Amino acid sequence: MSKQPPKQVVKPTVKQTVKQTVKSTAKQPPLKELKPTSKTVSPTTKKTTKSTNKTSTVFQGPYLNRFTVVWVQRNGIPFNTRGFTARAFANGVLIATAPFDNFGVVQFRNIGTPTNVPLVVRTFNANGVQFRRSRVIPPGNEAFVFIG
Repeated sequence: MSKQPPKQVVKPTVKQTVKQTVKSTAKQPPLKELKPTSKTVSPTTKKTTKSTNKTSTVFQGPYLNRFTVVWVQRNGIPFNTRGFTARAFANGVLIATAPFDNFGVVQFRNIGTPTNVPLVVRTFNANGVQFRRSRVIPPGNEAFVFIG
């Protein structure tokens, strides 16, 4: 019995170059979403990485620095809130009153974010009549949406 030499499988070089081409033209994975930290000293900081010596901006604070409420219809379109106001209460004490703009947005300039106590926000029309839109908002929010 004679032994035959084992057959060597030769891989075509075309496949190797295709693999190399695919690797070189492959898209980078999307960036991960940055999570804000509890530090609110400055909204962004400059950070230099050792490997590339490039400076990048890292998010470290709230996007909205004042508590904001948006009032929209069920279909997502803001109400026309010309003349409307909102009042924010904490522990039953009125802490802020602010006017809505014409597009359903009110910003409480004296309530920083994230909020640290539960708030009750009540809405009033131009005549001072309270709407049934009274909501309890838990602490730790930058914004809240009234729907309907």
